[in-house]
Amino acid sequence: MLSEFIKDFQSQLPGSGSVELRVQRNVTMGVSMVSGSLVSNARNEVSGVSARMRKGGVYGFSSEATDSPDAVGRVLKAAADNAVFLDGHVKKNLPALTPKPSQWRVLDRGFAEPEQKRVVEFVRALDDRIANRYTGLASRTLVVRSDCMEKCLITNDAGSGHTVSPRCYVYCMMTAMTDAGQPVELFLPLGGFGTFDENF
Repeated sequence: MLSEFIKDFQSQLPGSGSVELRVQRNVTMGVSMVSGSLVSNARNEVSGVSARMRKGGVYGFSSEATDSPDAVGRVLKAAADNAVFLDGHVKKNLPALTPKPSQWRVLDRGFAEPEQKRVVEFVRALDDRIANRYTGLASRTLVVRSDCMEKCLITNDAGSGHTVSPRCYVYCMMTAMTDAGQPVELFLPLGGFGTFDENF
């Protein structure tokens, strides 16, 4: 889970204009098997911090690919500088947005990441079942794709919060040949919003 350290920076956000400070972590996982052979088994995780500031109707943005407290000051300053630069050239001269009641909202449903080994075992067992039940297939492909986007967001004039949005899918593709020698493919996606354990 992401640390909610950016809540400590709430008092340091500029008092004027709309300011957003966000730390985010994206986790992706994928396993693919073709006719019983494992062809891919990968996991990736990236995180970072970003800031967005509004001035005169334009936004300045900045980000760094690290989720450390040290990066917060840098992205806030760069976002402010970018907003001033854009405002000086675009000159929309729009008024500030109306502030909304600020409160901390947690839409955190949790994220239990499965062991990669268990996902591979799941795919292998599913492939064995398909191979034993549908013996006339020309080929079969199973793909598991899982991703989770987690965010902590604070603002100076609206709501803030911590959210977790996991998704997981299994794609099943089976190919058989007709009597005329033409391939026919069946494609079936399974899963949706939720973790691997919730869906399968």
